[in-house]
Amino acid sequence: MSADRNYTLDLPMPIECDTNFNNSREIVKYLTQSIYISISIWLHFLILRIILVKKRKEFEKNTFFRIYLVDILASLTMNLIDVLYTRPLIFIPPICPILSPFFENPSILATIFYTLPNYMKAMKSLTQMFMSINRMWCVIWPLDYKIRWQKMIKPVIFLIVAGPIFITWNVMISRTCTFAMYGGFSFSYVKRVTGTWAKLSVLHLGLLLVSLVTTVICTAITVVGLVAMPNRLKNAEKTLCVATVCISMGFIATALTQSLFAFCSSCALSITLLMIQYFCYDFLNLGSPLVIIFMSSELKSQIFPTKVQELKSY
Repeated sequence: MSADRNYTLDLPMPIECDTNFNNSREIVKYLTQSIYISISIWLHFLILRIILVKKRKEFEKNTFFRIYLVDILASLTMNLIDVLYTRPLIFIPPICPILSPFFENPSILATIFYTLPNYMKAMKSLTQMFMSINRMWCVIWPLDYKIRWQKMIKPVIFLIVAGPIFITWNVMISRTCTFAMYGGFSFSYVKRVTGTWAKLSVLHLGLLLVSLVTTVICTAITVVGLVAMPNRLKNAEKTLCVATVCISMGFIATALTQSLFAFCSSCALSITLLMIQYFCYDFLNLGSPLVIIFMSSELKSQIFPTKVQELKSY
């Protein structure tokens, strides 16, 4: 979301907090969101603990989960910034008159906390794309899957981590500013490079569409491959398709809202549209670990052990 306003980049940009919102109702909105965001954080930490500590040997050679680790870090960063920074500033009205004056002038802190979530959104698009390619490869070329992906995994992870620079570069060099949102305030930016092609929303949309098209194609190929697989392998791999479809639904909704930000000038500062986009990413961040947990029998058995498994551990 960019602010195409006639501001001088170095002058103060004050906002007027909206006092028409009911404090109690807005705080309840924040608490409701913080509950499911906290559940998302908890699930991601559970998966991290299993993959990196409890079952590290089993997962460290699995290239799919190495890509998914990057996705977890992106989701956790977005969730933590949301629950501790972004959402309180929007939905806790008493904060607005206290903190908004600190962001009237150029602020490195505001730039960092505005850039980071957008950087992580781009990372999630890339992780989704490469996880889809990885799953397709596993089904279609199972014999050389492990060898090929062990060689490819480091360049793939480097691309996922470094690639978002090309999406967020204009935000990094631009001025971050505030605007009134509900009873609080949120952040936008005044573009230093003003061309339409350099808009954050346009660059995000392009990456989302590439990721979405790749995911759909890979899913279709995977489904065809599953039909021809032996039942034993089919049962082991079919949940991968379910995971892809579920996560792709979130990407479709996100791509639709992103397209409005990119090409609808009257929508560019729509608060409702911005909140819809927040909720789309909330869906992705909460839905992804749930799908992955129930997709992986190993993860599911570690997170939700049965009584038989608990007795065996004694």
